[in-house]
Amino acid sequence: MNNLKEIEFLNEDYFIHARDNMVLHQLIPFGVKNPALLRAFSDVPREVFLDVNQKQTAYADTLIPLNFHGIMLPPHFLGRLLEEAPLDSQGKAMVIGVGSGYASAILSSLMSLVFLLESHKVLALKEEETMKDLGLDNIFVIEGPLTEGVKDQGVFDLILIEGAITHVPSDIFDQLSPTGVLLTFINRGPSVKEATCFRKQKCGWRSTVLFEANVPILHAFETSNVFSF
Repeated sequence: MNNLKEIEFLNEDYFIHARDNMVLHQLIPFGVKNPALLRAFSDVPREVFLDVNQKQTAYADTLIPLNFHGIMLPPHFLGRLLEEAPLDSQGKAMVIGVGSGYASAILSSLMSLVFLLESHKVLALKEEETMKDLGLDNIFVIEGPLTEGVKDQGVFDLILIEGAITHVPSDIFDQLSPTGVLLTFINRGPSVKEATCFRKQKCGWRSTVLFEANVPILHAFETSNVFSF
């Protein structure tokens, strides 16, 4: 029994050390500077969002494939995207998820309310259970079509789409607040995906390419009505 406790302690210590390394050697060098955001990455246990056989790679600087064609973004990709987010303790975010719920957990301490939209019932139930285990009671997991958003919750200060899309559906853009920010990856070709920040402004939209990244395409967005720039 003592040996078992010692192993559990070492495992926990390993993950804490791995989180510190992630912040110091992956996030900060990639331009993540917001102290509150860095603290959230330090506090949220990334490993709990993965199956047992994947936990050892939780803090690797790589994309992790999940069930039902889901993904977990590399920490520095997610961190650099969220560096552009209007992180406000009174704000509201929608995360269009792809299987883990990790990004929503990061936002939990930075936004007032977080709505996680998931299209697969099994994944939605799993994410809901994980949030409950972590005590994150301001995250609401919604099962539904990814391209429709969460229309009955008004507008959002932040919308994060965790995968590559060719176009942003007009239904999604319509759910941004007047000063809202949308973060996603735009598909520019077979091997080119651009992490992009869209900012809603009085006179229209402003988009900024943050970096290039090879992330999977979210095919659910291929046939939806698109917003014209």
